[in-house]
Amino acid sequence: MKIKTIILASLLLMAGAYTYAAQGNLPTPNGLVGSKNVIDVSPPTQLNGPWRATVDCSNTVQESNEGNNPLTYLLRHPGPLSQRRRLPDLMIKAHNLIDPYGGHVAVKVWNKGNAEAAPCVLRLIIWESNKFEQKEAKTVFVKVPAIAAGVTTVIQIKAGATIISTNFSLFIDISNDVTESNENNNRAEGEAGKY
Repeated sequence: MKIKTIILASLLLMAGAYTYAAQGNLPTPNGLVGSKNVIDVSPPTQLNGPWRATVDCSNTVQESNEGNNPLTYLLRHPGPLSQRRRLPDLMIKAHNLIDPYGGHVAVKVWNKGNAEAAPCVLRLIIWESNKFEQKEAKTVFVKVPAIAAGVTTVIQIKAGATIISTNFSLFIDISNDVTESNENNNRAEGEAGKY
């Protein structure tokens, strides 16, 4: 006895295929509960959702619950990204106040996107004590080189001003030179204690 089946992308993507719908036959698993089979349906035949998978679509097998055989996937899987949809995503992964008296800060900038980020500018603002986001004591801009996808680089900022008992703010790509997949994760805050 064979069971007609439609298999969808979520099962096939594990094998690296981008096929989203197909029909095939599964041999009866000799009464074994929990048996699994996969039908390879390459090459792709349907690239857009929604998709529906149905086990025993011809109702060959008599079951205690006939209502749980279909499953619908409403979202479209994007498949491989085209070159124009690949974007960088810059964020400040960490920062370290190395010298509070000279205003030396080491900043780890991570491109967590899937494309190279063009050169840009990193801004450091040292705020007046107890005047966070109200009055700047010093602002410094540093050039950041291009960063490959998935790479973290460390940028050294030497402000030439003390960062003691105050807050400071960092912003990568302050001039918005890089088009990113997420423009809302470019800022980080720091707080310096008494030394």
